[in-house]
Amino acid sequence: LLVLWAVGELLTGDDDLIIRVLRIIFSPVIVIPGLAICALRLKQHGERFRVQMVGKQFLTMRQEFARARNIHESMFPEPYDDTFVRFEYAYQPMRELGGDYVHARVSPQGLVHVTLIDVTGHGLAAALTVNRIYGELERIFGENPQTEPGEVLELLNRYIYLTLANHDIFATAACFMLDPYMSRLTMANAGHPPAYLRGANGVVTPLSATTYMLGATGATEFKANQRIIEMSPGDVMVCYTDGAFEGRDRLGTPLGLNSLEHLMHRQPPPRNWPQYITAAVEKHTAGRSEDDVLVASLSFLMPRSQETKVEQTLAVS
Repeated sequence: LLVLWAVGELLTGDDDLIIRVLRIIFSPVIVIPGLAICALRLKQHGERFRVQMVGKQFLTMRQEFARARNIHESMFPEPYDDTFVRFEYAYQPMRELGGDYVHARVSPQGLVHVTLIDVTGHGLAAALTVNRIYGELERIFGENPQTEPGEVLELLNRYIYLTLANHDIFATAACFMLDPYMSRLTMANAGHPPAYLRGANGVVTPLSATTYMLGATGATEFKANQRIIEMSPGDVMVCYTDGAFEGRDRLGTPLGLNSLEHLMHRQPPPRNWPQYITAAVEKHTAGRSEDDVLVASLSFLMPRSQETKVEQTLAVS
């Protein structure tokens, strides 16, 4: 319209030609207020649109994380108690997802297998690694439900060394097998913090690492060096990840292994060791945990006779 008006003004105007040309040259000024208003409205609309899109993306991401957490938590086992052996654990991830994991399974013969794993890193990346290791553990015990701890760690080491180590992903693990018939605990520890065996008499014995962390060496160099420990009714084995003793208080002081071992001497012993220890860690850190915290216990209650039928198997929930 402005151009048409300018042509008409130039051809039919009554004023001097110079005046008409100047009027045409300066006529676009009349649209500046409208353009300014349009620019302001466009900016406001863009900001509202970005806020809405970010909100929708954030909501979608939260929903995806919630679904991922449900899948991740479904890999964790249910507590187990058959009056001969009791398995319990407590888990407090630092974020929505974590790199700590406990796998438990009862063989058809009644042997209780517990594997505690701590993957390098935190959050989603570590949780994805846990998902892969979970699948490998299921394969191992699916093929041979009586696989001993040393062999479990050797197979896991081979898997991590060949598939994850080239991405700088490693793991520590402690693997246990409690035989209620023979009153015997078989264990192997791949670079994991020492577990504690608390006897029914109150004596606490550390169960230190027996080999390197998983993925650090190839299959030929890796030897699990599993140990066999005689158990008595009332004995309990407690294992944990490094978040249980590395948590710091407001002054930056970590709880430490000595304090953790001191907790194991409590008299009388708590009914649930994992809950007792995680509560102590949370109290020390005032709820400001900087790492995942996972504590598991395996209690030997009484010997099982060969005639006893295994009525319950431990499956993933």
